Amino acid sequence: MVVAQSTPTTRQRGTGVWRHPPTVPVSPSSGPGQLCTGTGLGTHQGVDFLPYIFTYDEVVHLIAAASVHNAGKLDAGMLRMLLLILYCTGLRLGEAVRLQLSDVDLEQQCFLVRQSKGKTRIVPFLDDLARELSDCLLLRRRILEATATVDPGALLLRNTGQALPVRAASDAICRLLRREGLKPARGRTGPRPYEFRHAFAVHRLTAWYHEGVDIHARLPWLSAYMGHVDVLGTQVYLRATPELMDLASQRFARHWYHSGKTS
Repeated sequence: MVVAQSTPTTRQRGTGVWRHPPTVPVSPSSGPGQLCTGTGLGTHQGVDFLPYIFTYDEVVHLIAAASVHNAGKLDAGMLRMLLLILYCTGLRLGEAVRLQLSDVDLEQQCFLVRQSKGKTRIVPFLDDLARELSDCLLLRRRILEATATVDPGALLLRNTGQALPVRAASDAICRLLRREGLKPARGRTGPRPYEFRHAFAVHRLTAWYHEGVDIHARLPWLSAYMGHVDVLGTQVYLRATPELMDLASQRFARHWYHSGKTS
């Protein structure tokens, strides 16, 4: 069963746009855990928080911009790789940054996400991301050779050859968002690095609606893939955008109409 969604990105050595982001088969599972209430996708300082949901075109644009972005101590290729991982797999920022080489299996095409929110999970990915990861490994090798640095074991490195810290990764993404006009020049308002995870979930659910699949039957799969401790943490995405809510209303109306005709 397929859970993940297509990732809109522009190839580093070409102009083609991927129309089919990594799709991931996972086993359905759910457990006790968080309950998000209200109209938001969670809480922020005790109040409902509504995230910014990137459009498909915005994700494509940001991936392309990251490929040429001057991020200071972070190579543009590393920043691009980080955004691809975040959007293609929906990993949390900390999960992506903390990936070790030993957590990346290009042959089986999966990540091992260790002890995140108290759980370890396997996150599969497709051929397109595997190819990008192979390029990233080459870039990584060049950085280590140029700096004569002892390999720290992390997948994502700074230009110094040191492992990329989560704070530095967050700052680099925020600078990119500001440069591309998606985030104000000052302050904490506007989209955050975490929005790539939200976009992953919302875009996957939207695609499923268009494909006519039973969304509620798929939610446990998406929940397990994203590492939510409870399917309720995933269900809140169903009301994340007007499009999703409209699609859900249309589906309900069709179901009600056909039920009335057969009763």
